[in-house]
Amino acid sequence: MYREYYVEFTNIVTSYYEEHSLIEFVSRLVDAMRATGRTFEVILINDGSTDQTFEVQKSLFERFPEVHKVIDIMRNSGQTAAMSCGISHARGENLIFIDSDLQLDPEEIPDLLEKFDAGADVVSGVRVKRKDHALRRLPSKVVNIVTRRIARHPVSDIGCTFKVYRGSLVYPFGFGPFKIWNTAFVLRLARDYVEVPITHHARRYGKSGWSIPKLIKFLFDQILGISSRPFLWFTVLSLALAIALALKFFASIFFGLDFVDEYTNGAIINVLLLGIILGIGAFSALGEFIFQIFIHVRQDPFYTERTVLCREHLLSPSRSNEGVVTRLDTNSPARP
Repeated sequence: MYREYYVEFTNIVTSYYEEHSLIEFVSRLVDAMRATGRTFEVILINDGSTDQTFEVQKSLFERFPEVHKVIDIMRNSGQTAAMSCGISHARGENLIFIDSDLQLDPEEIPDLLEKFDAGADVVSGVRVKRKDHALRRLPSKVVNIVTRRIARHPVSDIGCTFKVYRGSLVYPFGFGPFKIWNTAFVLRLARDYVEVPITHHARRYGKSGWSIPKLIKFLFDQILGISSRPFLWFTVLSLALAIALALKFFASIFFGLDFVDEYTNGAIINVLLLGIILGIGAFSALGEFIFQIFIHVRQDPFYTERTVLCREHLLSPSRSNEGVVTRLDTNSPARP
């Protein structure tokens, strides 16, 4: 009879059209985790891929007893939603995230665990020599700059999914179908944040699911998630310009000071356009914020699970696959 045992780490692996890389990646991940001597489980999430990704994941479930669950999300919902799905099913005391596209080496997990064991709440990989195209790297730099300010941590590579999180930091957020992952929000509450340089490889198969519009949306989601007043920046800027204009006209009327000899039609039009742009920006941010509140109040799920393949019991360290009971389930079980 098989017994449940303490799971120190849950490896959450999200995949989107990764049928060609999954077998090699999961094999290397399991070998790397076994070499650490830690108790662990692996959760594989298919983020709505319509190729053979889910079929490959099911074959890996049969091959590796450490693959505790395989979850097929109904439609593509984005990486943060897939990560939230994995968290809601995780049983490990701590969490490890890593992409399955073979751009990152699971053999470097011990490097991150060394810092984690030293007391860090979050250990993040940093792609020092990143092999992505410049059009991918530039938006990422902007995201990193903003995230550093709102997360209050010196984040060098927020887009690198290769991270180890202390479970006591992540689980209280209650990430799942109705609340999806927000990296900046989690990092903001972490006491000790450590970065480790990691190797980055060029993508072998397919193309990345991240596009510039998705990166922009990701950035705005971080701002919305971290602040109850995301439009405050627009308001402060508008107020500052209004005060400056008022002071200028006050100085002109009472002290005869004028910084512009003549008000031309072009100058007036430029001021009007600036005011219109600031107004549109402020109302757009406010509208997005209200829309997010509306979605939260309405309780629409950000993703739904089509199929869940899981083991009824965690395995003893013998790693024998004999006698393991599996089931297909279309419901989303709550984390125990």
